[in-house]
Amino acid sequence: MTMSAYHKILPCFTGLLLAISLSACQQSPNQAMDVPTVPTASTTASTAASTAASTAASTTASVAASSPAPTLKANVSQQFVGASLVQQRLKQALPEIAYTTDNLPMVAQQVNQVSWSPTGAIDLPAMPASAVAASQAASTASASATPSVTGFQSTIDYAALKQSANDNPSSMANKDALPSKQVLIKPDELLVFKTQALLNWHGHSVGALTGIMNKNTIKAMQVFQQKHNLPATTTMDEATWSALTSNETLNKQPIFINYQLTRDDLVITKAPKDMQYKSAREAVAEKFHMSQKLVSRLNPTTPLKAGNIITVYNPYQPNMTEVTKVVSDKKKNILYAYAASGELVASYPTTVGSNYTPSPSGTLKVKNRVLNPTYNTDFSSKEKWLPPGPNNPVGRAWIGLSKRSYGIHGSPEPELISAQKSHGCVRLTNWDALSLYGTIADGADVVFE
Repeated sequence: MTMSAYHKILPCFTGLLLAISLSACQQSPNQAMDVPTVPTASTTASTAASTAASTAASTTASVAASSPAPTLKANVSQQFVGASLVQQRLKQALPEIAYTTDNLPMVAQQVNQVSWSPTGAIDLPAMPASAVAASQAASTASASATPSVTGFQSTIDYAALKQSANDNPSSMANKDALPSKQVLIKPDELLVFKTQALLNWHGHSVGALTGIMNKNTIKAMQVFQQKHNLPATTTMDEATWSALTSNETLNKQPIFINYQLTRDDLVITKAPKDMQYKSAREAVAEKFHMSQKLVSRLNPTTPLKAGNIITVYNPYQPNMTEVTKVVSDKKKNILYAYAASGELVASYPTTVGSNYTPSPSGTLKVKNRVLNPTYNTDFSSKEKWLPPGPNNPVGRAWIGLSKRSYGIHGSPEPELISAQKSHGCVRLTNWDALSLYGTIADGADVVFE
C-alpha cells in the first residue's frame, strides 16, 4: 500500500492522547449495566435496505444459499473456502488453525463434555478417582480463600458486576511465569467456558475467553436471548441452554483443543516502537481469543516454544454472512451487525468514546478498510510513523467511516474491551475487528445510538 493510502487512516487518537495509556480511561467498577436491547426496524430504520445495493447483496446471498455448502476439512478452524468476496477477505485476515483432540488434559475433556440440566446442576463426564480427589481439594482450597461465586446458580447484581481483578491483564505485566503444575478449574467454570464458546460460535462475541461470567459474557447471552425471543436473564435457564445447543454442528465442536506451536505463532519483540507482541503468552492468547491468564492456567508446565503442544480454545468459525449495517450502542458498549435481510448475524463487545472525546451520532457509511494499518501521531513527520502490528494503537484492522478521523478498529489490549473508553472510534478485540473487516460491505450503514 502506498503512503498516500495510509493517509486515509486519520487516527482517532491525537498525538497528545497517544501518550496516555489506553487503559487509563476505565469505567467506574460500580457502573450499572443495562440489559442490552437489540435494535429493531422500528427504532433504527435502515436506509440501505431499500437501495439497489442492498437488493443486489440480498440476491447474491440468495444465490449463495442455494449453492451447496463447501466441504470443510476436519479438525481445522477458520476455514474460508468460498469464492465470495467475504470469504476471500476472511481468508486473508484470519489464519487456518489445524488442531487435534488426541490426549487432551482431563480438564479440557470435561469442558468439551459438560452440560447444564434443568435442575440447575452441572452434568460432568466421569473422571478417574484421582482427578475427583484433586478437584475436591481444589474446590475446598478455593472456598477457604475466596467467597463462593456459583455463576449460573445465583443471581448476579448488575450494579456490582465487574471484571474480576484476577482476570485483569494489567496485573500480569505480560509475564510468562508458570503457575502451579495442577490445572484447577471449578465445575461452574467448566459450564461458563462452554457457554462462552457457544455464544462465540453463534456470532455473539464475549471478547477474550476467561471462564468468568463477566459483563461481556452476560451481554452476549442477553443479545442471543433477545434474538431468539427469550427473556433476558443473568443466569442460565433451560430455554437458553436449549437454544444454544440446538445446532448439532456447533454443539459437537471441541471447546478446548491441542495445538502445536510454530515459529510464526511467536513473533515477539522488545523494540520500543515495534508493534508486535511483547511476550509469547500475549501472542498465543490473541491467536486463540483467550485471556493471557487462561493460557497459563491450561499450560502450567509447557513452555511456549515452537514445536511444543499446548491446550487452547478453539475459535472455530466466525460469522461469514455479509454485513450491510451495524449499530453501535454507545451506552451498552455493543456493536450489532445485520445482514441485508435485516437479520442480526453477529454482535461484538466494544469500547466507545468518552464524555471528553465522544463518538459521533447518527448514521455514517463505511468508506474504506485496511488490514494491518500503520499509525502516526504527526502526519507532518515520517519519523513518527508506527509500523503495523497487533499492538498498534488501532490494532490489526481499520474500517474507515464517512466522518473524518472516525473508524471501527482493533485494540492492543483486547482484554480491556468494554472496560475502558476510546477517543471517539469503535474499538473491538483484534479478532473481532478482523472478522468484521472480512464481512462488512463497502458503503454499509454505521448507526451510532
